Amino acid sequence: MYPETTGRFNYTELTHRITLRASEKLVDGVKVVEPGLNLLVEFMGLDGPQGASKLFSWEGTIIWFNEAKEIRKDIIDQATVRVGRYPSLKQGGVMPTWSGIIMDTNPYNAGHWLDRLQKNPPKHWRFFRQPPGVLEMEKVQDDEWQSIEPNFPLTITDKDYIHEGARCLWAVNPTAENLPNLPIDLKLDPTNNPLKEASYYARLVSGKNKSYISVFLQGKNGTLTSDQAVIPEFDATSMISHKVFYNEGLSLLCGVDFGSGTLNPAAVFGQLDPVHNRWSIIREVVCQGMGLLQFADPAGLQQDGVSMKTYFEHLRTKGLHVLLAPSNAVDIRIECIRSPMLRFSQGIPSFQISPSCNVLIEALAEKWFSDVADALGYLLSGGGEHFQLVSHSRQQKFHDRTYIQDFDWDVFEALDL
Repeated sequence: MYPETTGRFNYTELTHRITLRASEKLVDGVKVVEPGLNLLVEFMGLDGPQGASKLFSWEGTIIWFNEAKEIRKDIIDQATVRVGRYPSLKQGGVMPTWSGIIMDTNPYNAGHWLDRLQKNPPKHWRFFRQPPGVLEMEKVQDDEWQSIEPNFPLTITDKDYIHEGARCLWAVNPTAENLPNLPIDLKLDPTNNPLKEASYYARLVSGKNKSYISVFLQGKNGTLTSDQAVIPEFDATSMISHKVFYNEGLSLLCGVDFGSGTLNPAAVFGQLDPVHNRWSIIREVVCQGMGLLQFADPAGLQQDGVSMKTYFEHLRTKGLHVLLAPSNAVDIRIECIRSPMLRFSQGIPSFQISPSCNVLIEALAEKWFSDVADALGYLLSGGGEHFQLVSHSRQQKFHDRTYIQDFDWDVFEALDL
């Protein structure tokens, strides 16, 4: 917050001491005393596994966490009990007018501990969000566009202020922070207009996918899909939905990966809407160091390694009717996951997932956790996606062939049935 030339910066201890003398001045003939300042700022790295232990004996007034999404929740918890303890009243100090924790951060994934607290803020917690840099727009009539962002209404009647990106329409938010100080390509726009094509945000939407725009240009929480992701079709912005819920009128299906040899079983629960041919992924169960008996029945205590045959026998003794997936091939399971993501019904992808499925979302977008992702693959393949893949393949095979009638011709052999 202060340049190193103000006060004294200690590069060995990474501390910054800022001291200002008290002063007096006259304001409208009245003497006003400006209090002095004796501030010690300590810089610490608290993002590692030993971060919480560094705070055990620390006493201070305020802690500021930079990039809070990278900080573990237990470290934040420990920090809350270490602030407000300085200056010590026992040693003649005074009670601070305010003490607490300040955090800044980039957007975080759905299901992150910050995301959960933001949705249900604890007492004395407050969340603030910067205005988005761009607003998604829709054309309502000729030469008129309106913002679809509920908290940022905007109407535009000049197409020069509308910018295309990720197959959507955008406008630079005129209430975005720091607009006058952002770079503008004066070769494209000598008028130096921060809202038109040459502006900083307008140029950034070009060539980006919608997940990137949503997270980095609008400041919304979400997960970016890596170009190296196993499921690049997964789009967090359009597929993670708070509207996913259990429908009592539909069958509840569950895909299970036994975690054979790893003791990390996983299950994914979902429902298929037959009218829109759309999947709703409702819940995940992800375990570590747990045997099948304990997974199927919380009262079980064994960490058992059993054969595939006895996996099913174990589950059936617990009243769980289990069927083999149509295929155990990894590429088939992946195709069964990708297929509904490429289908659309009423403009919505046919794959919708609850934000409560934290591990599965991360597996689809960033890092492939085989157990929970395989459970999803078994759910979708057994729920009908495998049948659709095979049916399409057979139809394509039939249309791509030319058959000539012969005395030895066998229709079943020709269709490879």
